[in-house]
Amino acid sequence: PAAISPQHFPAKLWGLVNNPRCRSVQWDDSGKGLLIYQPLFDREVLGTEPEQPEGPGSEELAGAANVFHTKRFRSILRQLNLYGFHVMGKALEVKSESGSSSTVHRFQSPFFCRDHPDLLIYLRPQKGNKRINPFAGLQIPSNIQE
Repeated sequence: PAAISPQHFPAKLWGLVNNPRCRSVQWDDSGKGLLIYQPLFDREVLGTEPEQPEGPGSEELAGAANVFHTKRFRSILRQLNLYGFHVMGKALEVKSESGSSSTVHRFQSPFFCRDHPDLLIYLRPQKGNKRINPFAGLQIPSNIQE
């Protein structure tokens, strides 16, 4: 969407999930959830393995390896959390036709829905949940006996 900076984390994520060449980030069946296939995401997007995708348009996806400026999946999870995405259940282990297993993470945000890019402007970094000391600023008399 034009109203959001392409450097904004949700805009980058939107670009990946809507890129037909990106197999590691997909919409769920309802279009309200996000599925991230971790080992494939590590290769395709984070570029943690030297293997690059092949075929038509591979050069476009190969450039995605620098899109988030990190090679750690944990940093992506932190960003998702920062922007208010919620984990939808435990990560699933899925077996592929070749017999290898893959970890699939499911996330959801009310402002990240297929066919509604206009909602992305509402995705802002959440303020930290700072713990508040309930006794901060109270004067406790020194003559209290225990």
